[in-house]
Amino acid sequence: MFFDIEPERQADSTEMDLTIRTCKSATFGSTSDETLSRSPVQPPRDPFFWALFSTILLLMVLSFTSNLFLTIVLARSSFKNICRSFYKIMLLFVATIVVNSASDIVCMVYFEGMRYTSTVLRDITLLVSLVAYYYTTALIFLLGLNRFGVFCSPRVNNFIMKSKTLHIVLGVLFVLSILASVVVHRLTGFATSFQQDGRMNTARNTVFITISNYIFYTFPLISTGFYIICFISLRSKRSLASTGKTISLLDKAEKSTLKQGIVILSFYLLPLVAHFIHCLTPCADDYDVIISRVEMACSIAAQLTIPLTAVPNGVVSELGKKRSTKKPQRQYPNPTPSTERITDITQGKRIDARVSDG
Repeated sequence: MFFDIEPERQADSTEMDLTIRTCKSATFGSTSDETLSRSPVQPPRDPFFWALFSTILLLMVLSFTSNLFLTIVLARSSFKNICRSFYKIMLLFVATIVVNSASDIVCMVYFEGMRYTSTVLRDITLLVSLVAYYYTTALIFLLGLNRFGVFCSPRVNNFIMKSKTLHIVLGVLFVLSILASVVVHRLTGFATSFQQDGRMNTARNTVFITISNYIFYTFPLISTGFYIICFISLRSKRSLASTGKTISLLDKAEKSTLKQGIVILSFYLLPLVAHFIHCLTPCADDYDVIISRVEMACSIAAQLTIPLTAVPNGVVSELGKKRSTKKPQRQYPNPTPSTERITDITQGKRIDARVSDG
């Protein structure tokens, strides 16, 4: 998610005239609820707008349903037998996406599609989007740090990713995300307006909010660096493995780690490049609309694909195993394809090809 910020503009004469007439009518009690809730009369949209609108709305609904399903699966598994830090972070990540997707769907349908206006609802959805943006960005950083602690630095894993410490970190990050959202909203005058061709983000203090966005945008890129380090570390252990099973598990761990890192890098780097092109290239309004929609689509695609690449099929299929008549054995799903701890003794060295975070 990347915000294209423009300086706050003054209302044109038509909007000012409508506001004055609405206030006068409200004073004398002659204004209907529909007059107060509808935005100024605008010309009908063209098919191009509805094509982009439908595509984005479809992606939002798909993101909402898939992440809602993952939230239910992870929550149910967590209450039963999963005590691993990776899935605690991922559970909060997908749950936050569910709330944000629901808020975005309301904005798309109510404000852009139906052209209604509501100051209270607009502010609420704006704050939800800001909190979700900051919090999910921090969670993506923690996901990369978690993989780094598991495969490269047991000290980091023991210091941060243990249950009580992790709960404190997650709670503090959530509170900081709320505070950052409120501060950005109040100090910069950040607001969202819905126009003929879509939504537009405006702010009085564009420098402050731009700096804050770039700071938070570095977190996913740093997380990608953690994944790359993990991949290199796993690759270096290949020469020490002697059995085919150990090599097979290392291959799966490498592919899973590399896939997660590439997905995060791709879907966070692409909207950043589109944003730079948008800022540096003077273009027509239609091109601005397309770039804005591309950035929004990339953001939704990241919300959709990151959980699906990080959560293996074993977690999703675990619900089916729980319904078995036989008492199932206790299992610990993992972000990589296996949960076994493989030890190899080669030339007096103990190779720990763990794919769990303990």
